[in-house]
Order: sequence, then structure tokens, then C-alpha cells
Amino acid sequence: MKKKIGLLAGLVPLLIGTFSLGVYAASDIRLMVNGKQVNADIQIIDATSYVPLRAISELLGANVKWDEGSRTITINDKNLPFLRSYDVSVDITSGPLTMTVSKVTLDSAYAKDKYTAPIKAVILDVAIENISDNSISWYPTRGSLYLDTNEKAEASRSAYYSDPVDGVFEGKMKKKGKIVVQVNSNLDEITKINFLMDGATDGHTFKSVQTNPILLPITK
Repeated sequence: MKKKIGLLAGLVPLLIGTFSLGVYAASDIRLMVNGKQVNADIQIIDATSYVPLRAISELLGANVKWDEGSRTITINDKNLPFLRSYDVSVDITSGPLTMTVSKVTLDSAYAKDKYTAPIKAVILDVAIENISDNSISWYPTRGSLYLDTNEKAEASRSAYYSDPVDGVFEGKMKKKGKIVVQVNSNLDEITKINFLMDGATDGHTFKSVQTNPILLPITK
């Protein structure tokens, strides 16, 4: 769960309810969170009760971040899986083969099926095409993913989770599927990825190939 809450009159409090308070002061109000009373600096503004956003959000198990540039407060629920997808358009060419990356997904609990344990992963939706009439071999699921969190993740570590999008490509063959790369980074901090792999081969390996940096179109 992700919420964005703008600032109100330069304050950070979170609106939690509206009451007809009459002559009651803020000190007369009890704040209960999950059945427990919480000491919080409650303010009354125009008959509306406000509480500190960070304190209450963290009591509810959420992470709170403040972005000065966009003046936005972001709340992430730590109890829910992190899942975001971004449409991209990136081509990686090696010899007569081209791999097109159309989507990047960040998933904190990706499972290939009900029999596999969930993993934290970066998932690339790809289509790989051999435009020649020759048989060419390519193994993108053995590539390396470089993140702007300073992590290098090997795709081979989680190759079982990937679809069979590599191997031998007969003439004019096209394969589609997902390349799944297990990572350790905080997914919320990833904004750019690079994918480096050995080149395709027809018996004489082409040079290693690397994507241009894939910038994720993240909206703050």
C-alpha cells in the first residue's frame, strides 16, 4: 500500500477524523492505536483533530519518507508485498539477435508457481528474435544485473524462475517470456538498471553486450 499525502499549511499532521468538540481541549482526547492508548501531540484546527503523521504511521507498521523537492510525504505499508511495474522500450542486439525489454517489474515476493518459494526480484519482460536464417545460441538468463543501489545480481542465481527465453534460436525464431533476477536491494530505492551478458554465438562468440541504462519511469 502506498499513499501520498500533501502538506497542509506547512504542517505534517494527518487528518484522522472530524468531531464536534465544543469546549473540549486537545488534552481531553484519547488516541487509541490497535487497542492501545498512544501519547501524541493532538492539535485541534477548525474543529478537526490532527496527529503527527510519522509517529502514527510508524505505529501502524509503515515507513514514512519526505521528499523535499516535490514536497510529498510517502507512506509504504511494510506488511504488504512491494510490487511495481514500469513500461519501457529497450533493444539489446548481439549479431543477428535482438532482445527487446518491454517491461520492468519490481516484486518483493515473486513466485513462478505455487510450488516455488517467493523471492525478491527484478523481472524483465523480453522478446528475443533471430532475424537470420542461421542457428544462433544466446543465454540472457546468465547475464548480470547492475542496480543503482550498487548491487550486482547474477541472473543465473534465479534461473529456475525465468522462462525458457534462451538457448538455440533457429532461423527466424522468436521467444518471449520473463527473465527473473533475484536481488537483495530495497526495491523502493531502485531507479536505474543495467543488464550485461555474453554475446550470442554461431560458434564464434560475439562481444559481450550491455543495455543502455534503463531508467524506470518512477513518479514521485
